[in-house]
Amino acid sequence: MPRKKSALPKGFFDRVAKLRQRISAGIQQGFGVVRDLDMTLAQALALFHLGESGPASVSELMAVVGRSQSSTSALVDQLEARGFVVREVSATDGRRRDVCLTEAGRKVVDQVEAARREGLERALEGVPAEVLARYDAALAELLDALPP
Repeated sequence: MPRKKSALPKGFFDRVAKLRQRISAGIQQGFGVVRDLDMTLAQALALFHLGESGPASVSELMAVVGRSQSSTSALVDQLEARGFVVREVSATDGRRRDVCLTEAGRKVVDQVEAARREGLERALEGVPAEVLARYDAALAELLDALPP
């Protein structure tokens, strides 16, 4: 069977890969904050998910962090002991307990996001504003065209 011709413009993949490589170092600075807070990447992922999506069950967090039920439950215990999350009865199902971000957890998420944003801004500081505006518009159009 003949191979389907790529719809990607010539060199597109390489340009996307180079862009990712150049800006990811700046974005990675947020993970330095995670290290400074003596947190694991899995703990940070759980906090980011809760910050972005709201309360979640341990089972939902399990899918986010890629760990077993018992390991994810232990991770939540650790976050709870540090005051970053609490377990509460679900607002939609009284039989379920949700993991919810506390104010301290929200501050951690905000702190890491601020470091990542600053790193990205530093990585892009030599790029003219009009180029960034065109790139932003193209990214928005691309995201709208992708399936959810």
